[in-house]
Amino acid sequence: MCSVGISVSRFDYRSHSDSPLDFEEFRLFEYALEDAENALKYILNNFNPKKALLIDLSMGGASALI
Repeated sequence: MCSVGISVSRFDYRSHSDSPLDFEEFRLFEYALEDAENALKYILNNFNPKKALLIDLSMGGASALI
């Protein structure tokens, strides 16, 4: 996407990857929604894009739909 001029931001949810929280502590309707919202707010506040699109994979796909 970057090669055609589309900026991309990627993040891992709490309880995933290098997070200090155990995966068993993951809460979709608490952590995932808050993490996705914070990532989007960061992009909107710091880069002021004309448009923004959320694409989410795996369990995070539900948070992109909500």
